[in-house]
Amino acid sequence: MSTTSNLDQHRLWRAILWTLRVTVALQCVGNWRWLTQIEETPLLHWMLDPTDIGGLAWSESTALVVQQVVGWWVLLAAGLVLWRPTVRFLEPLALGSLVVLQALITIAMWRIVDGYALQSTTISPQLLMFFPFATQLGRIAAPLGLLMLNMESRQDERRTVLTMRFLRWSIAVVFLAHGVEAWQQNPRFLDLLINSTQRLFGQSLSQSAAEPWLTAIGTLDIMLAIACVSVRSLTVLWWMAFWGAVTALSRLIANGWEVSWHETLIRSSHFGIPLAVVLWWHLLEYKASNSKSKSERLSANFEP
Repeated sequence: MSTTSNLDQHRLWRAILWTLRVTVALQCVGNWRWLTQIEETPLLHWMLDPTDIGGLAWSESTALVVQQVVGWWVLLAAGLVLWRPTVRFLEPLALGSLVVLQALITIAMWRIVDGYALQSTTISPQLLMFFPFATQLGRIAAPLGLLMLNMESRQDERRTVLTMRFLRWSIAVVFLAHGVEAWQQNPRFLDLLINSTQRLFGQSLSQSAAEPWLTAIGTLDIMLAIACVSVRSLTVLWWMAFWGAVTALSRLIANGWEVSWHETLIRSSHFGIPLAVVLWWHLLEYKASNSKSKSERLSANFEP
């Protein structure tokens, strides 16, 4: 870049890309531990379950080997995303495979009905089964968004705008889905709140006392989701990034480092995506102010 303004703009753009790269890499490391060391995953259960209940009916030995191979590939993919090898097809290959993996984990959750079962009298059970696609969307969107941005040159503003809009809507859907879960008193969320309070303050929080707090948290999530897609507010996105980090860290706080550090890393998209979007909005503001300054200088030069 030849000018200082372009250099600043270029640095901000690099910050957006690196935010997504680090987000994807952290997610990879979390998935590596989950797949290779914890092993109890929706993907494994899907491979093992009989076909009549939505599984693939693979043998246990085959399923374990496949999951181990996938887990170690995910760790390699983290390195490819961060260090960007000179062989150009390797990074898109890594990102593409990560998108497929996250989609397969989501499909596995859907097929084996894993996760929190929503309760609704207005939505059919068949439709509610697709809820994992809402809760997992950020984990799919992070590598997919980075892949889309890397596929095009920075000058292709239309592709960039569409990609950032996709990221914005994906994190809004995740916050909305988690807000609905909190409203419905997801037992896992209640346990996180109770255990986190115990570890942080040394005082036990009863379930009856935790439920109103969880309702308030769900309301906040839903309000943030709506605001994210209805107004352009830097404050909203910064708060989403902060709150996404807090909720991801709650797994670590509630269950301890040894048990749940991978659960926090897997949820890195909950704070990485809103951070990338808010940096994008800062870049748009910078471009707008820079264009206005240039226009004012040109007008001043032509004044009589």
